[in-house]
Amino acid sequence: MKTFIYILISLFTFTSCSHKTYVIRNSIHGALIDNHTKKPINDAEVNFINYPKNNLIILSYKDSTLTNTKGIFHFSERTIKIVKRIGTGRTKLLPTAEMICIKKKGYISDTINITNYTRIKNNEISLDTIYLKRK
Repeated sequence: MKTFIYILISLFTFTSCSHKTYVIRNSIHGALIDNHTKKPINDAEVNFINYPKNNLIILSYKDSTLTNTKGIFHFSERTIKIVKRIGTGRTKLLPTAEMICIKKKGYISDTINITNYTRIKNNEISLDTIYLKRK
């Protein structure tokens, strides 16, 4: 009888949880080109920017990359897996960055809102070629 109760409690515990994976950011790639020479810009810094409610800008140091020798940058898809017990309320996801900031010494910095890009194929956002102007 104890074994039956143990099995019943175990089954209830495992079936009362739901597992869900959320995509909090699609994969993103793009290319940086010098506006004057039309050559790729390497080693440019690309960061995600968050805008919290008090209007301060926070650069996410964990979500930054440099362009390669062809001027290309890439961010991998970010997902989060949440295990939720049934009846525990709504799941609140972490806020996600919606903008990227591009900086390179000798160039005018640029900020791009990635939510404006609706061309998503296989969970990947392909940004247009980005032209940076020299200072």
